Amino acid sequence: MIRWHRHLLLILPCSVIVYVAATFVPVFRGINFVNAAQRGNYASVSFSLDHGVNPDIHGIEGLTAMMCAARRGDSRMVALLLSHGANPDRGLMSAVIGNHPNILRQLLNTGATTRTKRAIALKYALQDGKPDCAQTLTHYTPNNLARQQ
Repeated sequence: MIRWHRHLLLILPCSVIVYVAATFVPVFRGINFVNAAQRGNYASVSFSLDHGVNPDIHGIEGLTAMMCAARRGDSRMVALLLSHGANPDRGLMSAVIGNHPNILRQLLNTGATTRTKRAIALKYALQDGKPDCAQTLTHYTPNNLARQQ
């Protein structure tokens, strides 16, 4: 009977460790992925995406890699994320905050069509004095956008 208790005590901590590892590994992966996007580390982000990391995973502050790339104005990173299925709507507001109308055009060209998100981004652009972003958001149609670029 004593032996059984020893094994039970040994098994219990292992199961707790496995549970903790299974719970926190995706969180750490998201933190590293978003941090790489914030720093503009294209190679690390590309490697992570090629090995199955979700492009819309949230970091510790609730940011996604798309939000970070759009705010920085990194069109190459935005293109990489979009090519791996990232949600383009997530970057609209960040592109306006960073005052990057070229990123807005890139996102709108690839399907950022949620009217509510676009309306909120337009309101912010008008209130914060970002006329180029406001113009891009106001005059968006697929044909007009292709001509602007």
